Amino acid sequence: MIQDSFPHRLDTHYSGAVEFDDNCFLFLYRGKSILLKSDVGRFVLPRKSDFSTIEGIHNSTYIFTMDGVPCFVAGEIRQPDHPSFAFTDLSFFRTTTQKDLAWAAMVGYQLHRWYIHNKFCGTCGTPTEKKHGDRALVCPGCQRVVFPHIHPAIIAAVTSDDEILLVRGTKSRGQWYSLIAGYVEIGETPEEAVVREVMEEVGLEVKNIRYCMSQPWPLSSSLMAGFVAQASPDKQLHIDKKEIVEAAWFPRHNLPKYSSTMSIAGKMIECFERGTLRG
Repeated sequence: MIQDSFPHRLDTHYSGAVEFDDNCFLFLYRGKSILLKSDVGRFVLPRKSDFSTIEGIHNSTYIFTMDGVPCFVAGEIRQPDHPSFAFTDLSFFRTTTQKDLAWAAMVGYQLHRWYIHNKFCGTCGTPTEKKHGDRALVCPGCQRVVFPHIHPAIIAAVTSDDEILLVRGTKSRGQWYSLIAGYVEIGETPEEAVVREVMEEVGLEVKNIRYCMSQPWPLSSSLMAGFVAQASPDKQLHIDKKEIVEAAWFPRHNLPKYSSTMSIAGKMIECFERGTLRG
């Protein structure tokens, strides 16, 4: 999956005492685009030394290290001051071979959005401040502390003998198939969410729900837990047309186009195809 970029290493352990020097990487976002420069067909992250002046650059915030190099995120900017820089849509992660850079760009985007969306206290409206020693924001007015939000979600590989249930959602790209997925509701276990989502989307009862694997997904600030579930014997589908365009059973070795293995959906489908899907 995309986060598996060995031998490169993204260390998200927070440290509030990292020096912001010229060698540091800068993550600069505009909407859903990140500032990169092209170098012989490859993308390169800008460093602090690449800029003379950018409004707000000295208020940049440490986010993580890439292969030991500190990385900082700055506020949104309008225009870079070097012709080799350009804003690149974050969807580049789907096609690039630079998985380490793509993954860092996605995680940086999650943290960037969190800082942007929590400039003010949600309780009293006072401007927030960075909390010393933690990746958190604190309100100096009411002392409310806010940590980055991670939304739990599930994705389910529903199987029956040598067949797997694949779906195309109303928001799916092209003709690609995937697995049933959804967010865990308040007071609900992930296993209960699997039962509910499958019933809501295709009207199918499932049992023998087993955990399989997981993947963080920064673009939606979610943590996706993958499960394998066994379908009820009749396998009858009743599709919720608001969520699903098409749902069908597919036998192993005769699958339609499905999600890339950079995602947990594609990885689980590939494991089914190879006969290695386990829970």
